[in-house]
Amino acid sequence: AGVPAITAELSNSRTVRQSAVDAGVSGVRNVLRELGVLSPPSEAPPEQLILRDDAPRVTADTSGLFELQSDRGVGDEVTAGQELGVIYDPMSFERLETITATADGVVYSVRHGGVVVAGEQLASIATHA
Repeated sequence: AGVPAITAELSNSRTVRQSAVDAGVSGVRNVLRELGVLSPPSEAPPEQLILRDDAPRVTADTSGLFELQSDRGVGDEVTAGQELGVIYDPMSFERLETITATADGVVYSVRHGGVVVAGEQLASIATHA
């Protein structure tokens, strides 16, 4: 108790991406340098993209098997209405629902597939500030 801590959320849940780990380590080191715990002074950050978490969540209207498009993932720029994936009937593999982006922006969380139920969140999109 009373011990300062840093918790970084990096990339997508249940996966490890080396680029996200590298960015997280660099960021924590820069914070420690800024606080005087480490030296030399912090590195200049790369150009930063500022986003808002204000787009409606992408949710399933139908239960079934969700398949994310193979070329979609965290960090991708998308436009409103752009296809992200499809929900299929698990018995007939009939296409039940096309899942689309709710806004222009950057995908920061996405489900990679599997069984989904109606109302479940499938992706989150941050809009440009």
